[in-house]
Amino acid sequence: MLRAAICDDEIIILSMMKSSIEKTFLHENFDCSIQSFSSGKELWENHLKQPYDILFLDIYMRGLSGFDIAKAVNSYTPKTLMIFVTSQDSLVYNSLDYRPFQFVRKSKIQNDTNELITVTRKLIKYYREHKSITLYLGVGENRRVSYQEIEYLKSSLHYTEYHLISGEVLRIRQKITDAEQNLKPYGFSKIHRQYIVNLNAVERISTTNYFLRLHSGENLNISKTYMNNVIEQYQQQMRNML
Repeated sequence: MLRAAICDDEIIILSMMKSSIEKTFLHENFDCSIQSFSSGKELWENHLKQPYDILFLDIYMRGLSGFDIAKAVNSYTPKTLMIFVTSQDSLVYNSLDYRPFQFVRKSKIQNDTNELITVTRKLIKYYREHKSITLYLGVGENRRVSYQEIEYLKSSLHYTEYHLISGEVLRIRQKITDAEQNLKPYGFSKIHRQYIVNLNAVERISTTNYFLRLHSGENLNISKTYMNNVIEQYQQQMRNML
């Protein structure tokens, strides 16, 4: 599971942000835990113990500022994505050296959270489109593929087959239930005890005949147990693409 943290020394803003981001993660079916901190020092100490994947940082804070934390994070975990929260628009330009993912204006959060929701959705979209996974094919043989290269997964005895958009099949020793947990944040849905599908690869779903058709033309059966959940997740995925 991905890990996110918010840091702001204004407790009311911190609470509003945490609530809004959690609701957006839940609504977008994005599996990510989130913690909140009112102290930059406390956030950094926790990041050192177990690094976060995503940070929402208030730029101006007492003690360690958002810039202080960003500088340290870029050196320690350069792949961590950072979103700056600021009450001073002029600081946006000063922050570019720290390579932030996005900005959120604190004045907007105080009135409504639409801007924060939009940024959070962009973050989710980025993870689903750009992140990759390392597959261990055998002794000393690894393969790194992006999540969007994967069309679907099929369970085969003690192995899981990764069927790629290209038509290539990668077979690794893994339980499909373990793969399900890793893929959940990236737009994948379990449709059968043997199958997990990338919803972006789905062309249409037949609710009467219990199958789905992939853009490649291949049909996969959907278990009645999973049908309602698959439909709900697919509809959400289509809304995300608008």
